[in-house]
Amino acid sequence: MKKSALILLLLSVPSVAVSDLRPGDSPPDLVGRNIAGQEVLLSEFAGRVVIVTFWAAWCVPCLEELPILEGIQEAAGSDRLVVVAINLEGDRSEFRRMAKAVRETPLIVTHDPRGQVSRQFGLQGIPYTALIGKSGRIEFIHQGFNDQLIETIVDEVNLLLSHSASLGVATTD
Repeated sequence: MKKSALILLLLSVPSVAVSDLRPGDSPPDLVGRNIAGQEVLLSEFAGRVVIVTFWAAWCVPCLEELPILEGIQEAAGSDRLVVVAINLEGDRSEFRRMAKAVRETPLIVTHDPRGQVSRQFGLQGIPYTALIGKSGRIEFIHQGFNDQLIETIVDEVNLLLSHSASLGVATTD
């Protein structure tokens, strides 16, 4: 095959954009940068259950959800379960202020200032929480947060920790 024909073939193949992720899909590896500016990759947590949640300082349900997710992580143990809290504040200084306010937490706090990670997850509102199994695939997705959802998330985490995950989506208004 001629080089020019190969280039045309490659240009004609549509690029695949990760968006609107569903249970069974693999999430993007890069989930933002931490307060030190270092990239945080989901592959760093291979073999563990990971909860990815998107939040902002102005989102009251998000701020209610974060300490609950922290408690779930502490109960399970960070060697088995990791929570990555992705902040959507556009301004880096605002993110640093918020990250310092939650620095006592064992949660991994990252920043998505341009919305790249949130677009890849297909975010349409927050809080948005994805539970990722030990296999690295999304198992459960929740949009919204309320007190009734806590028990559901605990049950799903226990299921994922026991290796017998099933796929499901829950939306809470």
